[in-house]
Amino acid sequence: GESFQLALVDTLKHLCKTTPGEKAKYLGVIFGLLGSKHPAVLFQCACTLQSLSSSPTAIREAAATFVKLLNTHADNNVKLIVTDRLEDIKKRFPDIMSELLIDLLKCLASPNMDLRRRILELSMDLTVDKNVEKAVQFLKKEVLRTQEEANTMDKQASHEYRQLLVRSIHQCTVKYPSVAGLIVPVLSEYLVEPGPSAVDVMLFIREIIVKEPQLHDVILAKLLEVFGSITSARVLRVMLWVLGTHSNTVEEATNTVDAIKAAVGPLPLVPV
Repeated sequence: GESFQLALVDTLKHLCKTTPGEKAKYLGVIFGLLGSKHPAVLFQCACTLQSLSSSPTAIREAAATFVKLLNTHADNNVKLIVTDRLEDIKKRFPDIMSELLIDLLKCLASPNMDLRRRILELSMDLTVDKNVEKAVQFLKKEVLRTQEEANTMDKQASHEYRQLLVRSIHQCTVKYPSVAGLIVPVLSEYLVEPGPSAVDVMLFIREIIVKEPQLHDVILAKLLEVFGSITSARVLRVMLWVLGTHSNTVEEATNTVDAIKAAVGPLPLVPV
């Protein structure tokens, strides 16, 4: 049962400290207990491996167990404690944690906003050349999912979560600009929304058009496509600056002027 297994883990931990020459044997038993169905046992096993061993195998198993608990445990307070443990592992073994990035991002399925924020903060420190493209693809799907679930989620929570996702994607593209092309077409659809997430998207696009000139044509086309539907003055202000600064040909300048005239409507302007 659970109580026996917890007592066994505690005993093994004590034996590892008192008889270090036999530590490998005792840790082997703890590895076996990672197959337990009891979350408390899994947590204690992972904590023991984390504290008593620095071998990559032990740390990898501990980190994977913590991520598993994030995905399966029902108590959000426990999940927040688990994220603290993962943060500690990240500081000492960032390469091992980077291997688990996508599994960690899957924990965003939790509706708890504090947990989502912590997971995204932790995940952004784990992006490397090998996993950044997969991470951005995953975050893009999450952005799309917030749109699909807009009618079933709390509207304010949905906007807040989308804003967190946009800022995380922004961080990824600042570190690895080459992935910007994966996300710009999707994010530009959210420029028409009210709220701070649209402003974040527009600032993100302003930065990308400078850093990734090969996306110039795609970005201008998308901005002109949504121009007439913009409702935020802050978004419109930045968008006008981007269009004015980066319309480099006569055709681009003409398209920009036409979009502005279409949005303004026929003259003279009269109160509605």
